[in-house]
Amino acid sequence: MTYANGTADPVGLDATRFETRIGHEGYVRRLPERVTRTITASKLEVTDRFREVVDLFGEDHQETPAGFRIEMATHGSVTSVDLVRDIGYERGGTPRPTPLLFSADSANPYEVSDCAPLIANVTCNPGIVYDLFINNPDANIGGHFTTLDEVLVELSKAAGPGCDVSVEIANPYGDINEILEEVARYEEILTRHRLVVKVPHTGPLSADTAGDLLKGNGLLRKRYNSGAPRDMLRGHALARQLHDLGHRVNFTLMFEPHQTPLALQARPYFINAFVRHRADATRRMRGFVAAYDATSDEQFVADLRDYLVRMDYLGTDDKALDLLTVLRLTRTLLRQ
Repeated sequence: MTYANGTADPVGLDATRFETRIGHEGYVRRLPERVTRTITASKLEVTDRFREVVDLFGEDHQETPAGFRIEMATHGSVTSVDLVRDIGYERGGTPRPTPLLFSADSANPYEVSDCAPLIANVTCNPGIVYDLFINNPDANIGGHFTTLDEVLVELSKAAGPGCDVSVEIANPYGDINEILEEVARYEEILTRHRLVVKVPHTGPLSADTAGDLLKGNGLLRKRYNSGAPRDMLRGHALARQLHDLGHRVNFTLMFEPHQTPLALQARPYFINAFVRHRADATRRMRGFVAAYDATSDEQFVADLRDYLVRMDYLGTDDKALDLLTVLRLTRTLLRQ
């Protein structure tokens, strides 16, 4: 490796302090002074990933791109500078104002472009992409967008490099090779640095019963905890497999407190916990139980049973479940 003294002339950096690796001068120039002044080695270079990231995302600015943390490692007389994906950082490796980061549930590029500087993630699922955007003439102005890929291309531009994009796989029950082909297509659009693969918690659903949610009344025949282990853990297994293959995973559809620690065993990048849904369900269940306790009127328990079926705590096969069992199951849910 060949290094030259003083050739980089980076902004804010006394170039005579370092010998910069030939060919790395333009990359070193992007390093902020607060970083370079901590370097004690006599030679400076950047990693292959640093160059890849800058070549992908660094055209518009003379700093390191947003969404990457600057890290350094010194071996002997050489300090090597790397860029590590971290949506907690803005351009130039500056931390965002707070550790609390915000995500937008939107596939509308017009909306995302307005809030892009304030968010760190955009989440897409089929409902958001098709129902709320592509097939919504008020949002998809002029019907310009017709496919998910077209939407992702525009979202990529609107969100910028500092924002991850979570894209849900089309069929969690599909063959793993088909799923990987789908992921590769999304990576081609978003790059591996920004793509987060969204994997749903499959719950009691199997490939044969998943269609129940998409037809008729959209209710499950079996209650939420009655699936076979293979089905109940299908999402976990897929999330872990994708993680082991080097993909970042957004593991979604966590509705119950006990689901979260089990979901973390799959080592996802992050999870989607639907706290509001469970909070609302808890409030409603407590109301039914309190009304029954105060009056001994079994109609409140019958109404509770109907509510639990509508919310998939019970299956449609449980529509005639005896009221004492309904009450016992509900009290158990409220203790969780």
